[in-house]
Amino acid sequence: MEILVILIASELGMIPVVHDIEDLQEAMGRRGAEGLAVARAMTEEAALVVSDTVTVDDSNDRYSQASFQLSREVLEPFLRGGPAAQPGWDVATQEDLLQKAYPLFRELNERSEELDGRFHRFRGPKTSLNARDRKIEQLTRAMRRSLDLHSDWPISRINACLADAELQIALVLIGKELGYLDAHHELFTGEGLARCASLRVPLVAESIQHLRRNATLRSTGLIRVCGGPGDAEAHEDDSVLMACEFELTGDFRQKLGITAARRQRRSRHQPRTPSVKPDALVLSDDVRFALDLIVGQTQHRSVLFEQWGMNETVPYGRGMTVLFSGSPGVGKTACAESIAHRLDMPIVTANYAELESMWVGETEKNIARVFRDATDARSVLFWDECDAMFFDRGSAFRNWEVRQVNVLLQEIERFEGVCILSTNRKVTLDAALERRIALKVEFKRPDREMRAQIWRRQIPKALPLAEGIDFERLASPDMTGGEIKNAVLNAARIALARDPKGRVAMGDFERAIAMETRGRWGTNGTRVIGFSAGNF
Repeated sequence: MEILVILIASELGMIPVVHDIEDLQEAMGRRGAEGLAVARAMTEEAALVVSDTVTVDDSNDRYSQASFQLSREVLEPFLRGGPAAQPGWDVATQEDLLQKAYPLFRELNERSEELDGRFHRFRGPKTSLNARDRKIEQLTRAMRRSLDLHSDWPISRINACLADAELQIALVLIGKELGYLDAHHELFTGEGLARCASLRVPLVAESIQHLRRNATLRSTGLIRVCGGPGDAEAHEDDSVLMACEFELTGDFRQKLGITAARRQRRSRHQPRTPSVKPDALVLSDDVRFALDLIVGQTQHRSVLFEQWGMNETVPYGRGMTVLFSGSPGVGKTACAESIAHRLDMPIVTANYAELESMWVGETEKNIARVFRDATDARSVLFWDECDAMFFDRGSAFRNWEVRQVNVLLQEIERFEGVCILSTNRKVTLDAALERRIALKVEFKRPDREMRAQIWRRQIPKALPLAEGIDFERLASPDMTGGEIKNAVLNAARIALARDPKGRVAMGDFERAIAMETRGRWGTNGTRVIGFSAGNF
């Protein structure tokens, strides 16, 4: 009983913190044989430990430095002292509260790392942490009291519905969004979250249950899986949950006020405003018709799937996945931009080279993250040079290549927005991907009439032109829209170098055309890096 009183007084801050048996002996003034009696009262066979009133961590080489944890059930009656006993933080805004919670985030991370080290030297069910657990308990109570004082804040809704372990997991993922640690830190995996919410090693297996689909955190839309096996059913296996990465849902993040502009965890694939307007394009009738179909489904999605009942026969794969193919410079990227402009949506551009990682499983997480970012931003997703990813799985030589394609296919199936795949060459697509593509749009090189229109639209009104510019003559060489754009820019450079106050003449355009067409790669296999004198 004397030991119990000492431990309660330590927890309440009435005496210096008692960390281990040596501290306990000193606090009780026991030495020699009496000190040994104190140590015996804290062994696994003693009443305090057998009754789970106290849990002891005896992993230290010296038993006198063994640490212990007083059970919450014993402490609870002493902690119900009203506002004065458990003061909240002095914060004026929800953002201040999130910043104030950083010490709790730090302690949770430290506990996760410490428990991780103890997995390799775990000695039994009595293993526990010590002073850090008490600190976490105090900070958690202070946060709950702060939430009680500001019940009108959106974050306060988690106070009543979450247990302490669940609240701590949510807080760690809030810290992820605020950039307290790198987004790829192992703390944000299922195993890391389970450790941070566990007082003892055996409880890690119990804490992982908080991450299941039917548990409060996920069923109420607070957190979600953001990396790992794509099969939703696989996520319910404990070993898979341990390896999965987690994050806040977009809705919960928005309610917390953690918008894309304020998030410190910056993605390399940020949504941006499209720069190409539809009237700037010169398109064939087939391409224009395809673009109208894409825009039409997106703008009238509710009519198609709800009023017309297509949701009954199409339970998944309701997004608009499109394949743009054609040689470089024919307008694939510009058309993707124009679609986003017509839909008044931002655009996210992804490239496999930026997603590929040397670490096992990291590329799959990066791929899934791009789809999530596009979904959260309600943006058009444009995959540039997709042939690097969307190949036939039957031609794969390595297991990780198959896994990456599997993740891509699963994410495309779930994505309900506009996903545009672009390739510069004919590729052998996986059969499952072929089935998921709603439209295949081939961009051909423009004919002479289209080239004349492109020349006129590429030349800005402010560009000073000399007399005698013949657009029909300029349209004679077989050039793509991208090549024409380069030729217009080079013609302006030629005129500018000759006379900054002069005008762009027909000869400047012809010289620029020669530079562009003679500098093409792959026409005769004789090109080298740089320009030859004949180009000028």
